[in-house]
Amino acid sequence: MRSKSPVKAYLKALEETYRSGSAREESFYPHLKSLIEELSGGKVEVIQAPSKEEFGFPDFKVIRSSGGAIVGYIEAKRPGANLDAAETSEQLKRYFNFVPNLILTDFVEFRLYRNGKLRDKVSLAINNLPTIGKLTPKPSAEKELNRLLNLFLSFSMPAIKSMDKLADELARRARVLKEAIARNVESRAITDIYETIKNDLIPDLSPGQFADILAQTLTYSLLIGKLNAKRRITLDNVGNFIPQKLKLIRSIVALFVSSRMVEGVPDEIRWALDDIVNVVNAYAGGINYRDVATYFYEPFLKRYDPELKEIRGVYYTPREVISFINRGVDTALEDLGYENGLANESVKLLDPCFGTGAFISDAVDRTLEKHVSLWGNADTRRFIDEHVLENFYGFEILIAPYVIGHLTLDAMLKELGYRGDKAFRLYLTNTLERPGSVHHQSKNLLEQVLTDEKAKADAVKDKEPIIAIVGNPPYNKISANKNKWIVNLLKKTVDVGGEEIQSYYEIDGKPLKERKVNLQDDYVKFIRFAQWKIAKTGKGIVGYITNHAYLDNPTFRGMRQSLLKTFDRIYILNLHGNKRKREDDENVFDIQQGVAIGIFIKEKRKNDNKLAKVFYFSTLEAGLKTREEKLKFLSENTLASVDWKELNPESPSYFFVPTTITKELREEYERGWKVTNIFVEKTSGVATSRDRFVIDFDKHALVEKIKTFVSDEYTDKEVQKVLNLKENYRWRVKEARQKLREDLATHDLHEYIIPILYRPFDVRWIFYHPAVVWRPRIEVMIHMLRGENVGLAIGRQWEVVGSEQYDVAFVSKIPTDFNLFRRGGNKFSPLYLYLPNPRKPDPHNYIRVPNFTQEFQKFLKERYGDKVSPEDVLHYIYAILYHPEYRTRYAEFLKYDF
Repeated sequence: MRSKSPVKAYLKALEETYRSGSAREESFYPHLKSLIEELSGGKVEVIQAPSKEEFGFPDFKVIRSSGGAIVGYIEAKRPGANLDAAETSEQLKRYFNFVPNLILTDFVEFRLYRNGKLRDKVSLAINNLPTIGKLTPKPSAEKELNRLLNLFLSFSMPAIKSMDKLADELARRARVLKEAIARNVESRAITDIYETIKNDLIPDLSPGQFADILAQTLTYSLLIGKLNAKRRITLDNVGNFIPQKLKLIRSIVALFVSSRMVEGVPDEIRWALDDIVNVVNAYAGGINYRDVATYFYEPFLKRYDPELKEIRGVYYTPREVISFINRGVDTALEDLGYENGLANESVKLLDPCFGTGAFISDAVDRTLEKHVSLWGNADTRRFIDEHVLENFYGFEILIAPYVIGHLTLDAMLKELGYRGDKAFRLYLTNTLERPGSVHHQSKNLLEQVLTDEKAKADAVKDKEPIIAIVGNPPYNKISANKNKWIVNLLKKTVDVGGEEIQSYYEIDGKPLKERKVNLQDDYVKFIRFAQWKIAKTGKGIVGYITNHAYLDNPTFRGMRQSLLKTFDRIYILNLHGNKRKREDDENVFDIQQGVAIGIFIKEKRKNDNKLAKVFYFSTLEAGLKTREEKLKFLSENTLASVDWKELNPESPSYFFVPTTITKELREEYERGWKVTNIFVEKTSGVATSRDRFVIDFDKHALVEKIKTFVSDEYTDKEVQKVLNLKENYRWRVKEARQKLREDLATHDLHEYIIPILYRPFDVRWIFYHPAVVWRPRIEVMIHMLRGENVGLAIGRQWEVVGSEQYDVAFVSKIPTDFNLFRRGGNKFSPLYLYLPNPRKPDPHNYIRVPNFTQEFQKFLKERYGDKVSPEDVLHYIYAILYHPEYRTRYAEFLKYDF
């Protein structure tokens, strides 16, 4: 029977606990739990959080006794705590971000917040616990508390009707889930999943990246369960509503909801998942597959982690771009003899960088539209079964977009009225990994499914005669795809079906003498994969939108020659938008890097050296500067209607852009000496990768930063935070500190502080040590430190951000920074070399010799005898490079050449 005054009994219990000598917050928890449950009349259950120091949720979760829906949360502070201070704390701000219904209490005063705004508060008693150990009840305490609790208990998650709002609510809770996974990554259940994904999919996966991947995957998976259930779900039943055909998603969800497997899952993660279930249950809308990327996935990532969205290049591809590429592929297929193009049931299509499935979705739309126009609706079910679901493939390496992709395509099939058991042939795999590579034996369900996915993807890579490849490959100069197969495929000329596919690392049969880092960009690897795959089939089409750097960058001239040899026709639609080169137009994506559509058509196997015909169109030259103008152009034109300009790519550059260089002008220009053929030793400038740390105007400030870095007063994590240092795959604070401490034990710190030419006329100080400087270029810069010297710093116009006129030449008496010319392009050559004196073997005894090649010295001797000095040569070169007529006449060469 209910007590006449539960509040008085509750206050009495608080007094007794306090007087017993225990003032720990947790000692009062049972009293609060009993009070709330009693006043609710048994309608709710109050669940106490585990007593862990780091737990990402408030102290209590309140759920309805019937159905288990979350009502809200309660955060308790010790009796007498300052709730005003607690209310403005970072902890409460964090809770307000994802808890819409929260009570904050010190067990005596109760404050109710809705979406972070104070709605009601009540104090039950005059608190004299610290002085006389007594609580004096207020006459209206029970009535006021009941009022507050009724308001608290009346809350239910408001119906969510738009995907944009759903993205917002889920993003907030997915962040909480990510933090919970990160805090518990060493628990057995989570470690097993981490090791499985790391071993079978992403070898260099960090714990932080894993927490992000798993949080997103689980969030999207619960949404799939809800959409299929069409009723309320719980963690206990959601697994029943993940379609059997989505085996990987089912296996991941099972690890967290199956009673057999859930044992080792930390409570904090279960709480976070329950909160996500609460949100998806409130979703009252449907999923329009066309809008998933635009109105759900991209907004979700933007709110979940804006920086992550930037890093991964997760920007939805505009429909107009996708449609133009797919229409071009469709038309080209007909030209190759495939009647009805994509609707031809012998055509096999692959998107090797699937993302959320926009290219495949559009291709399916186009294919079905064409099929229905030819044959009507009667045969559509068979056509989907036997063509679309058999011959359209997708590869994706990231689990989160893979899950979204299945969500998109499953919704699409339902929209088309398809009710069969087949799923799209979308596989979780690394496109750029060698097909058939050996993996260890599967130890659990997740490993079995991943192994199965990889085996199916490998069969497509190795055996299926893919005739069309489309997509938007990722652009990432520092590529994570470094496995041996794709790197060798780039570097080596390979025989594919009796046809040689030239290496990207050679040009006209000779090694490519360029920095190769750009050739390691992900989009380059995806182009190489597509080239290899189409060559295996013998004919076919590639339609990509990518970074447009490969069109004219000198580093890619071997790549361009290789593509010219493999394909018969190449269409380049340059969409520009390169903010780094100050192109005067908008990008079709929200990125800095300019882009281009490339459609590459191979008509047959080629065993001759005949190069492809290249057709080019520039939106900038056509006066299309805004995003809207460009997208309108793409929607209104086809491969046949664009006013293409035919190019004639020639050695040595094989440009995929128009050029004004004539044969006569080239011969005239090449009679001169390349600067890179004049000097023996040359290098790019010093690249620190952490300028703010190791470079400074103030020498004293720089010394203090280095002292802080090696100080034992700070842990590795503390010094990283204090100095705002970012780690990456090639540099770790711990290893750098250890190396630097070892060297400073025997050397004075000041020995490593030298001047550096940071920008023209801008001399600063650098702590010049390989432990903290990424690329010190010591093998060349040492000649600037051993004695008096001067060096020539030059660049190629395409490598820098600046004026359109050539202006990248400078001289320096000290080492130079890599970004001397605003954004790279600094090729530095000392005038003299300081070499060990063979007659006096002494580490401090050097002889000074000109840094000229033998060929150039011979030329000087024959032409001028002994009349010119090395300084004369440097002065002459510098004067020529600044001569207006020289710059104007050879402007096109100076963009790309030395």
